[in-house]
Amino acid sequence: MTLTILKKIIDNLFLLIPLCCILFWAFIALYKDGFTLIPAADFPTFYYVSQLIFTQPDQIYFLEVQPYTYTPFFATVLAPMGLLTFEQAHWFYFFLIIIFTELCLIIFNQILILKDISNRFHRFLILLTLSNGITFVQMFDNLTGRIFTAFGLLWFLKREIKYRKLNKDTNKTSFIFTQMLILVFSIGMTPQYFFLVLLYLFHNVKFNEIFNKAQAKRYLLITASFFILNFMIIIIFIINPTAILNLLGGSYRGERILSIPRSRLTYSYHEENRPRDSVDGLTILILVLSIYFDLSALYINILLLSMVLMSIITIIIHSRGNLTIEQKFAYWALLSLFFFTFTQDRYFVGLLPLIALLFLDYEIVESKKIVIFIKENYLILIPLCSIMIIYFMPPIHYIIRVFPIIIYIPIALLFLRYIFLYLIIVICIILLHKRENQRKEITNNIDII
Repeated sequence: MTLTILKKIIDNLFLLIPLCCILFWAFIALYKDGFTLIPAADFPTFYYVSQLIFTQPDQIYFLEVQPYTYTPFFATVLAPMGLLTFEQAHWFYFFLIIIFTELCLIIFNQILILKDISNRFHRFLILLTLSNGITFVQMFDNLTGRIFTAFGLLWFLKREIKYRKLNKDTNKTSFIFTQMLILVFSIGMTPQYFFLVLLYLFHNVKFNEIFNKAQAKRYLLITASFFILNFMIIIIFIINPTAILNLLGGSYRGERILSIPRSRLTYSYHEENRPRDSVDGLTILILVLSIYFDLSALYINILLLSMVLMSIITIIIHSRGNLTIEQKFAYWALLSLFFFTFTQDRYFVGLLPLIALLFLDYEIVESKKIVIFIKENYLILIPLCSIMIIYFMPPIHYIIRVFPIIIYIPIALLFLRYIFLYLIIVICIILLHKRENQRKEITNNIDII
């Protein structure tokens, strides 16, 4: 028994480094602020809703500090935190985020094993990519809640992959119900990802099967899952129906129109105001066009345009019946970087691990010679490096403070830096897919001969 446990620890030693990396970035977040967590931009909302959810539940959607844009379930889970002082609650939530971030890495490692990536060095490289970067410092600094969505989605996909690999029945009611509960938990923290619920709800379902008995069962299960986890929403609605309207409205934080102030497009604005950089391709493209053209006469709702594009993308992904559920989620995550205006840098902790799943279906060629290893696997290594660079990408105001000479470069290039990295990932996926098809064609020809 002791030898078995010892062997398991030795076999998983490689996992300690990525896990320690998360602790390192948490330490950096503390160190730079003199080991204090106050103020954390996103935390007051979580603290106040934890106090109100069972005393004045309708008021969670009328907060003045910052709107609570999530379903009541998260507030219900956080309720014990409301018994702590404001400062104590900060530390409680800080360590909660650390635990869930570590769990995300552990679950991703389990997914790698399920995907038959047995080489520990290969798993180490992928996990190292997903456990480092300024994004994690910002997460621990602001105490955001996106890591809980990431955890839920990875847990959900691990179960799907495991059941499929073991040839278990994924249409079993108990399995579907559990998956629905996990998905509702995940999307409750990020309602903008409801497209993923649709992808799962209609996974491998043809148009003429939308209203059959089996599908009706799935509709009932997702509805039951939502109200079981969010039972407080019924109470909130009874007390104050307008609170639900605040939930629906708050989830998008206002409309986004095409007209952008000229002042926002300068280095001086970024240096003085230190705004969050836009990271979605659609907003970036409009920012760049606004530098060279006056778009004020065009009254286009960017949010509405984004929602239409993501709806079309979701339909197209669904129509690809040969894709697994993890591939569908991964392609949706990748395309959301280009077209979903909800996407912010804090969302990377959930989106980038999903995108990394796209490279797990391609064989990693083993070689003890580093040059040969890179040459044989560059189409996988380059996008993984791109993902790591995205994690490390600093905001414009930080870049110009560290490297003042940057101001002589057109600011449009700095706006476009995310799109360049997204395109590298897309190009590598296309080339990998093309190479895989060529290999299959050669294999088929050999079999025929």
